[in-house]
Amino acid sequence: MGGPNFKASGSIKWQPQISEDSKVLTCKGMVLGTIDKVAFLFPYEKMATSTKADLAHVYFSNLADFIRATFHDSEVTSQFDHGIEVIHQLLFVPQYLIPRVLITSKVFHQHCVSLLSTSPTIRLDAIKHLVSTVNLDLLFQFIGTGTLFSTINISRNISSTQEQEPTSPTYGLCYPYCESGDTIAIIYGCTVPVALRPSNKNPGQFEVLCDVHVDAYMHGEAIGKFEEREFEIC
Repeated sequence: MGGPNFKASGSIKWQPQISEDSKVLTCKGMVLGTIDKVAFLFPYEKMATSTKADLAHVYFSNLADFIRATFHDSEVTSQFDHGIEVIHQLLFVPQYLIPRVLITSKVFHQHCVSLLSTSPTIRLDAIKHLVSTVNLDLLFQFIGTGTLFSTINISRNISSTQEQEPTSPTYGLCYPYCESGDTIAIIYGCTVPVALRPSNKNPGQFEVLCDVHVDAYMHGEAIGKFEEREFEIC
């Protein structure tokens, strides 16, 4: 997910400090949020025994479950349009890879509305339409990690900016071993955000899991909007 065109920490440079025993790296950066929900979209374990259409059906079924879990009550339906647009951008507009849109925003939004239906038949029809709409060859060529996440508990530095961050969840792509409770952060000097997990052996320290893609914060947009803090990486 990383790439030379990304610059998540902007122009800020920070020299990490290494402990005397070389086991802990002290860095500085920002916490974007804590992973709330993780959707494992692509069934890699079924690739050898399933057709592309069957794999796509599982993919969109898993995506449907994530969307229904995220936008299931009245408190979040006002965030639906924004959230669906971000998810569409993440999954079906691989702008850094090919100049193609796998599914248009309008079509995706229409079907996502149906995915919220209480009728299993309507939801199944929406999944079937998504499978028939997408270019399967391109979908599997640029599927990425096949893992989508949403975050909560974003800590904003309100005093440093007039621009208010949206209260809706932030969505991104990660690797399948990330889970609820992991921290999404930007470390100064890194080109992309990372997923961190609190260390079980060393309280207060973190282990680096992987790089992540958070569309809204890949080019320094987070600078000045989130509280700075130090991270001890073990």
